[in-house]
Amino acid sequence: MNFVGITQYHFSQKFKLVPVLAFTLIGIIISIIAGAIYMVSSYYVSLMPLNIVILFAMIYGLSKICKWVRQSSNCRNYRVNITITILLCLVAYYSNLVTFETLFFYKWSEWGELFKSPTDVYSILLNDIIPNRMIKISRYTNSSIIRISGIWLVIFYIIEFFAFCLPVLSVEKEYHFCDECRTWHQHHIFIAIVDEKISTAIKQSPSGKYANILANVEFYENNAEFQTKKKELFSRFPSDIDSVDILIFHYYLCPKCQKNGVLTIVCQRCVRNEQGELHVKEYSYDNHLVDNIYLDTSTEQFFTDLKNKIK
Repeated sequence: MNFVGITQYHFSQKFKLVPVLAFTLIGIIISIIAGAIYMVSSYYVSLMPLNIVILFAMIYGLSKICKWVRQSSNCRNYRVNITITILLCLVAYYSNLVTFETLFFYKWSEWGELFKSPTDVYSILLNDIIPNRMIKISRYTNSSIIRISGIWLVIFYIIEFFAFCLPVLSVEKEYHFCDECRTWHQHHIFIAIVDEKISTAIKQSPSGKYANILANVEFYENNAEFQTKKKELFSRFPSDIDSVDILIFHYYLCPKCQKNGVLTIVCQRCVRNEQGELHVKEYSYDNHLVDNIYLDTSTEQFFTDLKNKIK
């Protein structure tokens, strides 16, 4: 790919049908297994706290499955990725229902036949389980039991259904991808607290050329360590400085060729309150100083060295 004259990364929205279909099929199989495992686990565990843990584990695992399918198929199209994720979530939930009904009414040998009949699955749910069944859930011990039936059982199933669909929220609209290596960029996040002069200099700098401006800036990783040091870092600024900026650097780099780095910088403005302490005034993901800009050689090397230094 030739980057001469190109300063901003553009999201292609590309996808290839055959890999998407192939990896989606694999994802469907894995989702079926995951849904069945979830139901078996929660069916034989009657303690509510453990059931909640199992549900969150299921949501996390399903999110990972969906992400693996999207990335393995190299699909950068947002609508296609949303469709894939919704499909896998629905399949996992359906498998969960089939397994639940099998445990109640059938033998394991009949699981496959029931799975192939969605009409029977939902007929059993609506006409037998919801009107006639009651779920017993222990809060902490067997002496403290919650019985769920009727409308509360319906609410329980609705909540569980939407919980299964939560991985849809993890689908990002923008994916950084290296067309030369056919691989996804790695995402690195750094944070720095600077005065407004640095922010202004970045805005006025030629696109992609920031190495000299950032040479003396102290960077931190986006983690709890930075949050604990934030007050100390604020105290380093003289009291006559009324405002400072927290800059969040999103650096994207291909892990294979280590070229064509892309940078986004989000600014969070902090001002002094009546007590003279700096606090956050405004923060928005739309407040970009730099938005998906390709870097020149020196700035790309600067952030690559920074990534290796504070890894």
